[in-house]
Amino acid sequence: MVFVAAGTGLRRGELIGLKWGDIDFDAAFTHPKRSIVHQHIGNLKTLASNKPVALDPYLAAALANLKPRSLFTGQEDWVFASPASGGKKPHWPDMVLRRRILPVAAALGITKHIGWH
Repeated sequence: MVFVAAGTGLRRGELIGLKWGDIDFDAAFTHPKRSIVHQHIGNLKTLASNKPVALDPYLAAALANLKPRSLFTGQEDWVFASPASGGKKPHWPDMVLRRRILPVAAALGITKHIGWH
């Protein structure tokens, strides 16, 4: 999730709103179609957000490697599906930040403020 956020510049709502069908692995781009804010699926924030986003070849390869390892791989499945919800919902970014990213940052000695922006 962190690599996709850093490599695409997607807003966190757009990031967790990605479904496998939004990614074109052959052309190496993703086309965000929805945003999730406060657990509500909605439209993208701006018209500019509705444009395809190029994926770096390494990022496209990382996503292609992630897909078969995921429990949820259908075109309508969330890229970052939460197993706790049976894949019906994506992981929530604040939980990922609190439970995964911040502990790793602390273990690495990173003391500055870390957030999705």
